[in-house]
Amino acid sequence: MEAVLSAIARGRAAIDAHPLYAWMADAEDPFAFAPLFANFILGFSDLNRWFLRYPEPRDRYEAAINAHTEEDETHSALFLDDWRELGFDARLGWGVEDTMAWYYTAPETEVFRRYAMRLTRMCVETPDPLVRFGLMEAVETCGHVFFGHTAPLAEERSRRTGAALRYFGPYHLARETGTLIDGDDLFESVVLTPGQRRRAIALVEEVFAMFTVKNDHLLAYAQALEAGEPVPRPARAARPAVALGAEVRPLHAVEQHGEGPMGERLAERKAALAAHPFLAWLASPTADPVARLRAFVPLWIPDIMGYADLMTYALADPAPRSAAERALNRHAARLACHHRLFLVDAATLDLDGALGWSAGETLRFLGHSSATELQRGSAAAFADIAFRHRSPVTRYWLLEALQASGEAFFQHGSVLARAVERRLGRPLHYLADRHRLAHPALDPDPAADAVRLARLPATAAEQRAALEGIDTVFDRLTAQMDQSLRKLDVTRTAS
Repeated sequence: MEAVLSAIARGRAAIDAHPLYAWMADAEDPFAFAPLFANFILGFSDLNRWFLRYPEPRDRYEAAINAHTEEDETHSALFLDDWRELGFDARLGWGVEDTMAWYYTAPETEVFRRYAMRLTRMCVETPDPLVRFGLMEAVETCGHVFFGHTAPLAEERSRRTGAALRYFGPYHLARETGTLIDGDDLFESVVLTPGQRRRAIALVEEVFAMFTVKNDHLLAYAQALEAGEPVPRPARAARPAVALGAEVRPLHAVEQHGEGPMGERLAERKAALAAHPFLAWLASPTADPVARLRAFVPLWIPDIMGYADLMTYALADPAPRSAAERALNRHAARLACHHRLFLVDAATLDLDGALGWSAGETLRFLGHSSATELQRGSAAAFADIAFRHRSPVTRYWLLEALQASGEAFFQHGSVLARAVERRLGRPLHYLADRHRLAHPALDPDPAADAVRLARLPATAAEQRAALEGIDTVFDRLTAQMDQSLRKLDVTRTAS
């Protein structure tokens, strides 16, 4: 472990010298970059809860890591307090639509979302607590360096204004010890195998490289604002231009997947889900289709908008080596664009006016609220399966389950969406299941297009993993439909 800690010490010295911190020391607005990594900060709580923590710790090393995650999980909420204190709602002027576009899809936030998914994969692929310790120590060290620079600036601001910054200030720094709290002595005395040592050092070096790039982006963003760059308008920038009269075959048309175990399980789960009462409620007649659609759509924002990064960074292969992997990547690339249509739908439904949430309130709902905990847990479960099973067979059936689970939703929901279109005189291409309108034009790849992913041979292990993925997707979606019904019952009771 001594070699791992030496690598962390080298990384600490390098990142402590990053020019971001010199800029902050002289800046009039040293926290101007804060909106840029809202997604990463709020997601850090879920990273601790669902990926760094061991569900059933088997030894003192896993128990020590778990104890640390229970403290670290609480820190993200402090960021929302500072967001309010720093006045970002007024400074940005964003409502629901701009904030969700910024959080899930803006090019400015892409590197932070990508690195969050990379950290997730690193955790999944590092079950050994002796190696995971190095990964976590590197992350803690980066945080300790960062807050070591922000805390004095926050304290100075507090002396001027009388209001404390809890996330950027001394309060958080006191909890960012730069270590695994009481676990250091336990881990430092461990003698690693050569393989453990190589893996831990590689993870440490990657963590410091990622945080260096993130600091580069924070600095560039802050300097651009300082130079007079206008506040971004992320929703407007992300909405695709689609012809008003466009009509295409719905994406979620019924498809047959064969008689193999995965196809049979998929058919069974689709049939069971189709009988869910939430779907009947979606398609039943109503005097006010607009109000009905607005009543449940907010709960589904994390699923709809988060789908892009799940497809791009979890299900797609970053370095495809076979025609099957390229075929899966092409499929995922098409699906990763659907959320852009929803941004148009959100404007048509006027979610800004209907919900009336500020940027801070929207961030709390998307990244920290108990109302979206189920949705965030679903995204974590899907990413976990995708990262644990890199076979294109397993990931294909996970992707198919995600698509098939939406089939009944869009068949019923499109009835309601089309009623709203008639009422408002404007299209709802996402909710009306015209997803093909968002598909990008991909470079030709005849070999990949010739692959029939559903017919790929599967080993016994791949079959078990694929069936697990199918069941997980349908179990999670059933729970989310149950949640939507409960919310609707509350809404009706309140009215």
